[in-house]
Amino acid sequence: MIRFPTSGAACALCLISALASGAAARAPTTAAPALRIAGAQMAQVHDRAMPVAVEPAAGSATGSASAGPVRIEGAYVRASLGAAPNSAAYMTLGTTGAPDRLIAVSSPVAKSAGLHTQIMDRNNVMRMRPVDGIPVAPGETTLLKPGGLHVMLMGLTGPLKDGETIPLTLTFEKAGKVTFDIPVRGLGAMRDGMNHSGGHMP
Repeated sequence: MIRFPTSGAACALCLISALASGAAARAPTTAAPALRIAGAQMAQVHDRAMPVAVEPAAGSATGSASAGPVRIEGAYVRASLGAAPNSAAYMTLGTTGAPDRLIAVSSPVAKSAGLHTQIMDRNNVMRMRPVDGIPVAPGETTLLKPGGLHVMLMGLTGPLKDGETIPLTLTFEKAGKVTFDIPVRGLGAMRDGMNHSGGHMP
């Protein structure tokens, strides 16, 4: 039998200590095996194959893709303005192979698409003109940007909203076709764009 001091504070402390000791004495002895089992399960989980980062396939990364030696980076399309029927896409092109040309473009979000540039006419007015191809030279960067070379999407089948993605297919003269997703960006990405004839801002 456990005897406790008669003073209140000391008695309370002794009672708590005794109860704790009794609880420890009555605790089941199977806790350690349970811990060992849990440890074995954790070891099995730890030994499982962990996912490994894999280089994305051509066209799998949003805004970037490759067609043979040709690499496309930073591609995006401008969000449409209200009910505007057209929009424009921009990107950077480069190649580690032979000289090539971007010769065609298409997307299911537009009835037609083409390669365009902007030129300054003799009245100092910026005007859009179609081009039959965009050269891609090895060791050089070809930039499609607002106010210059760009991809035109004409006859949009619906509005293009900031934050969405759309599929785009580029066709190169030598490297062939590549289809990939590009993000839609709002007007904040287009501050350096310029209005010109044709009802769109490339």
